[in-house]
Amino acid sequence: MTTTEEPIEETPGAIASFRSVWRHTRWRWLLGSTVVSLAGDFLYWVAIAVYFTEHDDATFWIAASLIARLLPYVVLSPFGGAVADRFDRRASLVLLDVVRGGLFVVMAVIVAVDGSPAFVLGVLVLISAAGAIYRPARVAAIPQLVPENDIAAANAGEEGLAQLSWFVGPALGAVLVTVLDPSIVLVINAATFVVSALMVARIGNVGGGTANSTESGGSVSSLLADVRAGGRLIAGNRGLCGLSVMTTAASLAFGAEQVLYVSVAADRLDLGAEGIGYLLAAMGVGGLIAAPIAARVGNSAHAGGWLLGSGLLVSLPLVLIAFTDLTPVVLGLAAVEGGAAIVFEVVALTLLQRAVAESMMGRVYSVFDAVGALGQTVGSAGAPVLVSIAGLTFAMQVSGVVAIVMMVVLAPAVLALARTTDQSRRRHRSVATWLGQIPELASFEPIELERLARSSGDRSVAAGEDVIREGDAPDKLYVVRSGALLVVTTQQSAGTPPPELGPHDVFGEIGLLRNTSRTATVTAVTAAEVLEIDGAVFTSIATPSADATAPLLGGMRTRLSRTHPHLAAGDEPPDRGIESASVAS
Repeated sequence: MTTTEEPIEETPGAIASFRSVWRHTRWRWLLGSTVVSLAGDFLYWVAIAVYFTEHDDATFWIAASLIARLLPYVVLSPFGGAVADRFDRRASLVLLDVVRGGLFVVMAVIVAVDGSPAFVLGVLVLISAAGAIYRPARVAAIPQLVPENDIAAANAGEEGLAQLSWFVGPALGAVLVTVLDPSIVLVINAATFVVSALMVARIGNVGGGTANSTESGGSVSSLLADVRAGGRLIAGNRGLCGLSVMTTAASLAFGAEQVLYVSVAADRLDLGAEGIGYLLAAMGVGGLIAAPIAARVGNSAHAGGWLLGSGLLVSLPLVLIAFTDLTPVVLGLAAVEGGAAIVFEVVALTLLQRAVAESMMGRVYSVFDAVGALGQTVGSAGAPVLVSIAGLTFAMQVSGVVAIVMMVVLAPAVLALARTTDQSRRRHRSVATWLGQIPELASFEPIELERLARSSGDRSVAAGEDVIREGDAPDKLYVVRSGALLVVTTQQSAGTPPPELGPHDVFGEIGLLRNTSRTATVTAVTAAEVLEIDGAVFTSIATPSADATAPLLGGMRTRLSRTHPHLAAGDEPPDRGIESASVAS
């Protein structure tokens, strides 16, 4: 059986598309945890800034704290991605929230006793290191929480709320610091991580586990192998490599403007150093306006074009502002840049989530995160050097033009990736619809069928070829598309004809759900087509305690009663989730 491509239905209107994602309860819990964490971030940042200003060399300590926040992402993000794929993601997110909350309590104690700023800096490094692991796990969780057509809206919702936090967060932090000691504010921030952990605990299974690892075991060498696997995947895919460099170019421009716009506000616009706040506010307004639009264009068949266009608009204002000192014009360009940045970030992240397999998402995203942080660091460090050498105008022009040139050069590879991803979306939609017609899988939720479809591939089997062999380790679930296959086992009762499989029949689930070796050999009688589904994804969904798995378990028991009655009898297999499927790796 073959499937035909179906057109992807896009929610009419940008606002409707943006609203559609809010119906997903599990995603709302994750979003709520993100909002709480963002609020806490601004609280602690204001608190430690006040603390540093009370000590000698305040400027040094504040600058050092910025580096302490950023560098762990550059160095540790790839390892964070490996952890996000290797271990249960929900459990990792909860644990990291608790750890970060505890570290902020330690920081609060240091501040309360007026300890050395160096100790505060050391704790900040540890907190950022935990964040480098947290972010890949959270990004990898989103496609498991919302249907494929709502991924862009989910990303846009998070980015929109992040923009809103730019207005609310610093103001709230400033108010609290004026009435409370910074150490108390830090304790309040620690409490936000506890709240975040409680929210994340409600999101359910979002994948991750040892079956996703390149090598088994918990050694440093196996973790490095996972990191290398993510890097090889990007390096070996022209589109992913181009997307990585393109996002780095945007980060480079962003890092440069964070430094250059301070001089623009103070020297060009005569707004004083605090004028940077007006520019950031204008960017925030642009981002809030663009968030619903980003949700819409992220689902567009022309997402690649939107990515390129928004990327150019992120960098172009930096060049144009170099030619004007009119405050309304500069603020307008900043708003355009802020809106373009939201569209670019949402479309780029959505494209990445759709282009990369669930089992590799943490590792691949973490590489993007690391090189993006590196690009921002280079931009922030290089901008003052350019200003000292050739002046503010030249520094702005060079920073913007370099980013624009990189965008244009990388456009063919990224546009090709967007086209390929759009074709894959259509296939996945068709496969998910077909899987919903399989009796054993019909009770699965649409988002679960989409996860199965995204992790699937078609396989042609010649007559006489074995699909699976008795005694082998299980790694995949199979659904027959066409042809006939024979099931043979060494424990088949004498005189009992071997069962035959045909279109829509499911096999391979026994080994995955029972965490045991293959109980039979399945051989093609005629030329056949089968759909292969990643076993780790299947077992993360089809846990024996899930109601939707009942039809699948019933068929499994029936087959086992004929061939392996000792397995059919007794208790249900444990609700192991994805990690117990390590034999499938």
